[in-house]
Amino acid sequence: MSQIRLNKTQWSKIQPHLSGRAATGRPPADDKRTLEAILFVLTTGCRWRDLPSEYGSYVTAWRRHRRWTQDGTFARIWHRFLSELEFKGKLDLKTCALDGSYVRAKRGANESAEPVEGSTSKHHAVVDGNGLPLAVVLSDGRCHDVTRAIAAVESIQIGCLRRRPRGLAADKGYDSREFRNYLSMRGIRHSIPERKKAKRRPGRPPAFHRDLSSNRWKVERFFAWLDNFRRLATRFERLCMMHLGFILLACVMILLRNVLK
Repeated sequence: MSQIRLNKTQWSKIQPHLSGRAATGRPPADDKRTLEAILFVLTTGCRWRDLPSEYGSYVTAWRRHRRWTQDGTFARIWHRFLSELEFKGKLDLKTCALDGSYVRAKRGANESAEPVEGSTSKHHAVVDGNGLPLAVVLSDGRCHDVTRAIAAVESIQIGCLRRRPRGLAADKGYDSREFRNYLSMRGIRHSIPERKKAKRRPGRPPAFHRDLSSNRWKVERFFAWLDNFRRLATRFERLCMMHLGFILLACVMILLRNVLK
């Protein structure tokens, strides 16, 4: 099985943002090797206990993954890379897209720690005009897309600042008066088609912006990028936090490719 290794350039971008080590206790495991172990599990989809011995203890890798997820390390790196891309002019907030995608859940499906066998989870994502991830929100698979739409838009953060897209496209699943009013009150141009069977509302029909709707496929491409990380193709984690940590790390690696270009 092929190994997962970070080159010097990749590691130099990630290392400064990792959380500090404890001042007491035995010497901790090497951060680079431990991160490569987590990336191996994320990329191959293997069980933690099947981790090759050259990556060290699988228990150490699992604990470090939990710690870096809980203390916001992965999220901080993600937001930092977004800030760097915006500084380079590689972010397009004018033509963002929003959508949701199902993922089969083997051991956990809802937002609690209780497993729901045979259920599903759902990823809600906002991407910019280039398809780069701006925000990802998790929910139970039975949750309707529009119920997490506002939470997804509100969770966009670039660097240390909360940001809003200037334009947003979504499919008919987000055809909601409440969501449209939310976008209009915040000055966000939006293009959301009406459902055919929906009751016709009084007044003018919603505006259609071709420049926004033509970019909607890029959020689907982002979900395809996530599926390349085999650990995300099926949810095996019982805890929502652990699954979210893998998603955050996947977003970090997607952005890292663009940062280094």
